[in-house]
Amino acid sequence: MNTLSIVNVWVVASVLAFGGCSDTSNRKPLKILMDANYALPDQACEPMTADDERRAQTALQVMSDFPRHASIYSGAMDVFGHPKNLGDPLRYCVSSDLKDEVVRRTTASSAWSWGLPGLSRLALANELGPRDPSIVRDVAGAAFLNRPIEEGPFSDIRPKARSVLASFGVAAAPWKEEALSSMNAKDAMGTSAAQVAGASGDPKAVNLVAALFRETLDNVPAEGAIPVESGERLVELSFALGVAGSRARSHAALLVEFLNRDVLKGSHFGLLALPPEDVCRVLQVIGGPTAMQAVEGPRCQSSPAA
Repeated sequence: MNTLSIVNVWVVASVLAFGGCSDTSNRKPLKILMDANYALPDQACEPMTADDERRAQTALQVMSDFPRHASIYSGAMDVFGHPKNLGDPLRYCVSSDLKDEVVRRTTASSAWSWGLPGLSRLALANELGPRDPSIVRDVAGAAFLNRPIEEGPFSDIRPKARSVLASFGVAAAPWKEEALSSMNAKDAMGTSAAQVAGASGDPKAVNLVAALFRETLDNVPAEGAIPVESGERLVELSFALGVAGSRARSHAALLVEFLNRDVLKGSHFGLLALPPEDVCRVLQVIGGPTAMQAVEGPRCQSSPAA
């Protein structure tokens, strides 16, 4: 086959694969949204070992000795932002005093105001909470940026930023109106916005989140397991009520209704119909007789919240 023939074959293959030279100006870039399951941090942890303590002190020293843009600095952030060793069943506990020291060192190096946050900075912010206004501003700036924040070639980490902002509780209140105007149940961007709205603690905002949850639950098939995508959105919306705490107590029955349905989840064995056990954590945070009766019931027995 000569060179011209090879080129022609390549062109034909390209046309078949990509649809020829049609106008792609209106196509949206492929961006995989990160999930929004950070609004209710996992509280289960085990004491730090001697090795954990040594690594923590080394990470603190890195935060003092290296500039914020050094790659090793992100590694030091990960020591506290992902406090778990490979193979360990539980995270290790980072004390409040140690977290305060991390805040002092990161703010001293202006780590929270350098460019846009990536996953390391968001993970650390999630662990530290709203200990300093610079942390809150950093996360909020990413949460409502009007363009994707890429971590890798295809991902958009803004839903995680919104969910982390929601984990700050009432510190997220200044972004309530922006969150209300952005929330929906179409994707993780919308449900994470609902989490920020719920975290504000404003009763009207919490009721609007509950109304969105009700509408979404009513739109799934009445029989059988809830499809994967709808189940994920409902879990994220349940977190949007969970961050409101006791202010969402009047909506506990709605969450129990969802808990009593099965959702499809991917596994090594394919799709399985399972209880949405993450809702047990939400009910435990909300509290009250209706919620706690469900937490103590059979649907939550295998959940960490039980």
